[in-house]
Amino acid sequence: RRGGDRGDMSARFEKLMADPEFAAAFQAQQRAALDGRYADLFKSLNLAPAELDQLKGLLAEKQNAIRDVMMAARSEGLGRESRDELRDLVELTRAEIDAEISALIGDQGLAQIENYEQTAPQRATVSRLETRLSYTATPLNSAQSEALVNILTQNPPLAQIRGSSSNGGPSFGGGGDRPVPITDDTLARAQAVLAPDQLQVLAELQAEQKASETISAAFRSSF
Repeated sequence: RRGGDRGDMSARFEKLMADPEFAAAFQAQQRAALDGRYADLFKSLNLAPAELDQLKGLLAEKQNAIRDVMMAARSEGLGRESRDELRDLVELTRAEIDAEISALIGDQGLAQIENYEQTAPQRATVSRLETRLSYTATPLNSAQSEALVNILTQNPPLAQIRGSSSNGGPSFGGGGDRPVPITDDTLARAQAVLAPDQLQVLAELQAEQKASETISAAFRSSF
């Protein structure tokens, strides 16, 4: 039944996207979300306004690759039995968009985007620390943030440590921005980067992370 529900939702969304007003609003919302996720990257790329606008459009297309392929597949009568074929189509679509991005900002710029996306879970963790320290006397500076991202890249996502996945099977979209664990080794390495009061807040986030994992493990055990 769950697969049927997804099919119904896909059909409804496809119908909504046929409405020009809805489609324009949806695209505007996606552009706004891109600014939130890629703001630091956009700043470092330092593109002209027209180039930045074009890049945002390409990133939005890449983000929608799964949806667009699935909508096209529905129109051709393809279903879940064509999963491997659909996966290949998604990857082909993304590769074509990457080629357009490379033509726009160069191979180095594309590599910078790929690295930024690959470190999204680490950046999400650092963003939490930035928020906690933003109203203190010692907010994080950009050099500290990048150093912490590099430190956290040595830690696997929490879901990988648990040995579980969100649905028990492969997915088109990857793992998403799952948080990475703040380990004791992270704290030890961060001593060379953070001030003592900053390090204390990082330790508090580690404790909160452990508490959250304890609660999640208890629910998994019970249900």
